[in-house]
Amino acid sequence: MSKWLRCQVDRGMFSNESVVTYPTTGEPTISVFVPIDTVRGEPGTIGKVKVQVMHYGETPVAILPTCYSESVPVSVDDLSDAP
Repeated sequence: MSKWLRCQVDRGMFSNESVVTYPTTGEPTISVFVPIDTVRGEPGTIGKVKVQVMHYGETPVAILPTCYSESVPVSVDDLSDAP
């Protein structure tokens, strides 16, 4: 199912991409380049990225919109239906 994941948004290397980092506080678990049209928020702010969510047991796992479909366990509190 599609959801929006709360993340830190930063500028990518190219104009058509952003860097998203999760989680927004503490030690980052993942930081990846994603297409800019999958991100809501301005560079340097907390925003959201559109992800696919699956469950591994009780743990939600977000599949990020990268060329390798990286995945990361996430908190359900960081997921929402709206951007």
